[in-house]
Amino acid sequence: MDFSSHNPTTSNSLNLAARNNDVSNVRRLLKKINPNCVDNRGWTCLHEAANSDSYECLALILEHPDCRPLSKTHEGHTALYLACRNRCSLKTITVILETVGGIANCSSTEGVTPLHVVSKQGRVELIKLLLKYGAIIDVKDFDGDTPLHEACLAQQPEAVKVLLCAGANPRIQNDQLFTPFHIACAGTSLDSAANLIHYSVDVNQRTVTGETPLMISLRSNNEYMIYLLLENGADPNLKNIDDKLALDIAIDIGFSSVFRKLLSVTNNNVINANIVCRACKPHYFAFDILKALLTSDIGPKFFMFTEPCPESLAETIDDLKPLYLTHAPLNAYLNICEYIYKISQEIFKEYFNLFLMRGVQNQLLHKIDSNCEITVAEYRACFVPPLKHLSRLKVRDIIKTKDGVVKTTQQFLEILNNLPVPQIIKEYLRFL
Repeated sequence: MDFSSHNPTTSNSLNLAARNNDVSNVRRLLKKINPNCVDNRGWTCLHEAANSDSYECLALILEHPDCRPLSKTHEGHTALYLACRNRCSLKTITVILETVGGIANCSSTEGVTPLHVVSKQGRVELIKLLLKYGAIIDVKDFDGDTPLHEACLAQQPEAVKVLLCAGANPRIQNDQLFTPFHIACAGTSLDSAANLIHYSVDVNQRTVTGETPLMISLRSNNEYMIYLLLENGADPNLKNIDDKLALDIAIDIGFSSVFRKLLSVTNNNVINANIVCRACKPHYFAFDILKALLTSDIGPKFFMFTEPCPESLAETIDDLKPLYLTHAPLNAYLNICEYIYKISQEIFKEYFNLFLMRGVQNQLLHKIDSNCEITVAEYRACFVPPLKHLSRLKVRDIIKTKDGVVKTTQQFLEILNNLPVPQIIKEYLRFL
């Protein structure tokens, strides 16, 4: 069945005349047809006239003694609601308010009132008019949103200002514990957020998932909003229910431009130990974020983080788990170094040196000669030397035969000492 307004079998002639603002026919048909007859949507001629901004027809219908001015459609919409939703003229909306008492607070089946509608549209003159006729300013819809929530969601700073001046409560939370301030921070309207801050809102209020306005503004990639929040007391040390800081969210979405600022104001004691490891993951990696971590003073402990071996892998490498767990950030970096090298060899060299100098160098040789007590002379010929030992031999050979001339021990040591590598690597290369 066609449930649209174009189904000719469900609309009567009076409804159609009101829809088209046919004043003469509406006057004539009101003498013959009940004005409360509905179509398949529950619409009467009053709804049609209000929705079409047919002021003259609307006035005629409201004067009819049998008219039910508070009647609702199947969706719970009154004539006032439809007129507001369809952005009808101030004159049309005013005549409804003047004629029908109490209609300003009639809500739809979803709890949405005309004040919700005009607040979302940013029609300041209608907000004032509805409030004048008794509209409840902090009324909630089925999601718990107030008109102030709607104005913030639609980024209507003037509507926000008018509602606040009229007494709207900026601390009301909806079903997800979002205040209007949370919603304003998800948008780009700095004016709306600034107005709410002026009314002493809690800039660190949490939602049901533990999200703060700072975290929400990060997810919206709103750099200016983030700085506004930090300047007004937003706490970057708070975590959501997923144990994530604003800093972690910046890594998740690759928000490089504010990462360094957040890193500088976040307490090292609350930073998650796996932050460097996560920044090196291919699906999170961003040049500027990794560089900010490598050049910061967060300390070596973040470069020594180890992560558990995946269960699917643990079954096959049970004896190698300690090796797998060692230096997870370095392992993660090695996964992306080829990508970095292809983009820029200079950046690759810079990042690799920074990575080694930020706390890894003291542990690079941690596994050298481990379990050596079980290795005896007669077994050595049966085993292939470790790759790191073969690499050491290769490097030594390259140094000794540099420029095609075999170097003396003194020349070898001079070249070795000038290599741009950590001292512990030099010592490893020095001795066989």
